[in-house]
Amino acid sequence: MSVLIKGMKMPRYCAECDAVNDEELLCPFTNDDCENYFRVRNRYCPIVPVPPHGDLIDRAALLVEINKICDRRDAGIISDLTCLQQILSALRHAPTIIPADPAEEG
Repeated sequence: MSVLIKGMKMPRYCAECDAVNDEELLCPFTNDDCENYFRVRNRYCPIVPVPPHGDLIDRAALLVEINKICDRRDAGIISDLTCLQQILSALRHAPTIIPADPAEEG
């Protein structure tokens, strides 16, 4: 499992990281000494950038719903047009895991 820290900027180097203990210069993620990282990031740093984005959804859950819709179409229960409409509706109503980045909102 991962976490997203909203508002945290991607550090350019370890000493710039908000998570580092300033007194001990110790990384809480890798337990490495950050004293030598005033110009570079530790190559084992688990912090990764999250690019600007819209709502992030659970793709696996959406695919399950789309497969159910397609199964009804394949069985002749619904038409191609209805299938497409239901898929678009499933996409619009897919549960949001991480809301849109405010920079990406219109």
